[in-house]
Amino acid sequence: MALNTWTATCAVFFTWYTFVVFISLLGVWGIYQRTKRVESLGKASEIEGDPIPVTILRPLKGIDPLLYDCLRSSFVQSYPFELIFCLASADDPAYQVVQQLLAEFPNTDAKVLVGDESYGPNPKVNNLTKGFKAAKHDLLWVLDSNVWVSPNTLGRAVRHFADPKVGLVHHVPIAVALGHGSGSRLEEMYLLTSHSKFYTGINELGIAPCVTGKSNLYRRSDLDRATSSLFGEGMQKFALYISEDHLIAEALWSTGLRTRLANEQAIQPIADATAQAYIDRRVRWIRVRKHMVVAATLVEPTTEVLLSGLIGAWTAGNLWFGGFSWLWLVIHVILWCSIDYLNFHNFTCFANISGQNRPFFTRQYFSPDHSMCGKPRKLTDWLPTWVGRELLALPIWIKSMCGSRIEWRNRPFKIRRDLVAEEITN
Repeated sequence: MALNTWTATCAVFFTWYTFVVFISLLGVWGIYQRTKRVESLGKASEIEGDPIPVTILRPLKGIDPLLYDCLRSSFVQSYPFELIFCLASADDPAYQVVQQLLAEFPNTDAKVLVGDESYGPNPKVNNLTKGFKAAKHDLLWVLDSNVWVSPNTLGRAVRHFADPKVGLVHHVPIAVALGHGSGSRLEEMYLLTSHSKFYTGINELGIAPCVTGKSNLYRRSDLDRATSSLFGEGMQKFALYISEDHLIAEALWSTGLRTRLANEQAIQPIADATAQAYIDRRVRWIRVRKHMVVAATLVEPTTEVLLSGLIGAWTAGNLWFGGFSWLWLVIHVILWCSIDYLNFHNFTCFANISGQNRPFFTRQYFSPDHSMCGKPRKLTDWLPTWVGRELLALPIWIKSMCGSRIEWRNRPFKIRRDLVAEEITN
């Protein structure tokens, strides 16, 4: 009886291990399919029927790395749009960057809205609400200020709304480290390996909403309906929460609409940062998520190379090899690392970005050491950052689970069990 229980336990854990590996490989395959080439169909003139008008909303606060390039990417979209920049104050240094772009593109339907409304502790939602109400068009593209997108991104994303079941279209967020800072390299590694493959894999399955808010398209009317709001008031309902992106996706999902992952990426250039800054950022978002997606947060360590490898070596070894299999663990780590290396360079090849007038950080295999651009990073340069990120994953998770306080935009918050962000004022 005890032997049967032990075998059944091993079988359950091995099934989970197999599922984790499957999602990982599904994500890597999905990324390869999205990044291997430029789509032939993308311009507005190539989309069947009349183009669906879109309002682009870009919330701004402060100066992000290469802000001019990121904001400029909105002006050169090859699809009809209205563009609204949202700021809390005209004294914000980003205001001058916007004015420079408005002067550079005088014939673009673009404007800036300034106002410091407050509906809750989330400054991004407070900032967006005025644009949400003022937008001419029902279909909105909420695009973070620190993100660059290729010129055909909007045209290709809008095509997904031809399916009446689609309520939200989003893009994989990736980062490009502009310098050699350990924190920026760790963030880049995390987004181009672990995060991207599981993010894509879960979206390929389509069993639950898995959305980050870097680049999201949805209809204002759908969000108003999902939140039982009056015209244009759907956004402000999320000002109480830090994780408005996931909650918006859940609200739309609850009405029967589904999310769709587009082929392009939301590319964020990141300046030098310390390893501590990377750790603090990861702790912050795990603490935000742990009351929101409890099960996914609890099993997150089992999706990293070491713990998943130990589970595989223990269960497979006991089921078939008479004990823990070190050979299984070694092969697992080597294959996992190799796949991450390939996945990293599927992104940094930027094969799905066309055009000559593209910023330097989207050149093929961009590296902070510009002499290395044009060819994949050497394994000896890439591997230490990969190992460091994997070794940090479990300690970061443990620290995250042991508290509820976060620092966001230099303001302290406590995340309550009902997901509301409560600012700490004392």
